Amino acid sequence: MTTGQELQAAIAGMAQSLEVAADGAADAIGDAPMGEGEWSPKQVLMHVLGPEAATYQQLIQSFIDSDSPSMEGAPGTLHSSPDREAATFSDLLTQTVQVYRSLATYVGGLSDEQLNKVADARVFAATPWGAKPTIAQVVEFLGDWHVRDHTASIKMATLISKSMAPATA
Repeated sequence: MTTGQELQAAIAGMAQSLEVAADGAADAIGDAPMGEGEWSPKQVLMHVLGPEAATYQQLIQSFIDSDSPSMEGAPGTLHSSPDREAATFSDLLTQTVQVYRSLATYVGGLSDEQLNKVADARVFAATPWGAKPTIAQVVEFLGDWHVRDHTASIKMATLISKSMAPATA
């Protein structure tokens, strides 16, 4: 069983990893897709940030408060908005890191009983957790596994941008 403190440490670590992966990235990398049919680094951050209408804490709290929590959604949703489109890569990175640090603090205070509550989350059916994950598994996916996957994309874009940058004397 995963504790709130273990999840807190994992999520905080992922937030730091995301910062490190993007270290030295120019805002210019944000708008360029990473490959044909792929998202730009900015779009990856929009996706990882999640919907603007509700924070991850609100989503998790609604699971905890509900007698029969369920999670709807489609994998691979780009959570774009005019504000996010207008933001720089650096601004979105700062927002994303803040969101995940806040999530880490929040889950660190959840009880084992809350974390072990089962949710109906068909969106997770193809994951190792299946369609009936615990709240801890939903948090682990959102705050650790999901971010880790996208951090690798950001790191690759950063490395490519650094290798293409003109040398300075």
